[in-house]
Amino acid sequence: MIAAELFEHLPGDELVEEIQAFRNVQGAGFLPAPEWGLGTRESGRGMLMADLDFDGDLDVVINNLGTPARLFEKRLCGGDHLQIDLRWPEAANRYAIGAQVRLETSTGTYLRTVRAAGGYLSGDAPRLHFGVPAGSRLLAARIVWPDGKWSFASGSAPQPPDHPHPSGKPRRRLTSAASAHRLDVRSTVCLTVPLEVLSMAQLPEIIPVRDLRQETAAVLKRVQSSGQPVVITQRGRAAAVLLSADAYERSERERHLLRLLVRGEQEITAEIGHDLDDVLAEADAILARDRP
Repeated sequence: MIAAELFEHLPGDELVEEIQAFRNVQGAGFLPAPEWGLGTRESGRGMLMADLDFDGDLDVVINNLGTPARLFEKRLCGGDHLQIDLRWPEAANRYAIGAQVRLETSTGTYLRTVRAAGGYLSGDAPRLHFGVPAGSRLLAARIVWPDGKWSFASGSAPQPPDHPHPSGKPRRRLTSAASAHRLDVRSTVCLTVPLEVLSMAQLPEIIPVRDLRQETAAVLKRVQSSGQPVVITQRGRAAAVLLSADAYERSERERHLLRLLVRGEQEITAEIGHDLDDVLAEADAILARDRP
């Protein structure tokens, strides 16, 4: 750190310290990580993390005061990755700063926000990076754009589609190429919206079981007011479907009608039934008999 008013007694007015890096221990705290090799002694004044060599992991650039910037190429992490670029050509905010992407995978849910700044004198790349454990299946991604409208992209494994944003904003359709692209690991996807905005039909909501535990009343209210099902996931997989009582009764009536139709088709195939002329003749005979 260089500050003449604080360190005028030191050479170059600089307090020389190593950069400190810490590893997140699965949310239980942080431990020093000197093995990462980030402990340089230049006077760092800003940092950016991005995939600069296009190999799927995040490299680090540190801007130094009084000395050249330093680039660190990451060669430590394993696992898989997905990177997403958002483009919003209909708006002045063409890189969709402020948009959120929620990625559902077989190993968990990941949330990223498109930002331009990230900490003191630092920045973030607009390309979103998702690091996932090796072997993860990408199920779906929901994009909430800065104006509240939303889009949906499917993953590499079949899964119920995503749901409208709780604000009730309409869905924003992706370009046809982006809509057809199925998300997959070890890839970079650019999702772009066209100039038109379409209001799409409501689709099932997907929430993890922990959200149901924490927001039970809110989820039940949403189910009752919308009449739409909510898919509950556990460990990234669909575990149950939550329906309102009215929606359940309506579904049961529809299923009963479908069973009757299937039964009728099976009887026709097995030639079980009555000839129409015979039925009409029998009806005429009954009517004639009942006439005074």
